[in-house]
Amino acid sequence: MSRSKYRCVVVTNDAITVLESSKRSGGAKPQEMVGRMPRHTRLGRASGRWAEVDLLGERHWVHQRFHDQIAAADREAGF
Repeated sequence: MSRSKYRCVVVTNDAITVLESSKRSGGAKPQEMVGRMPRHTRLGRASGRWAEVDLLGERHWVHQRFHDQIAAADREAGF
């Protein structure tokens, strides 16, 4: 677990921004921008308790409570 990275993902009309967060906040307090992806990027089909999502070439795991937000972001992007 010491190598875990906590990310906060912000989806706007123009882009998907990935922010680095502290472990203590569990991803809730962004500290700096890691990168941006085009808005038409598909985040992926989320299923199960933990869904695997590729962000900027890195594999991340997203808890089930956020799967609805992933589906909504993909739907709004036309997927």
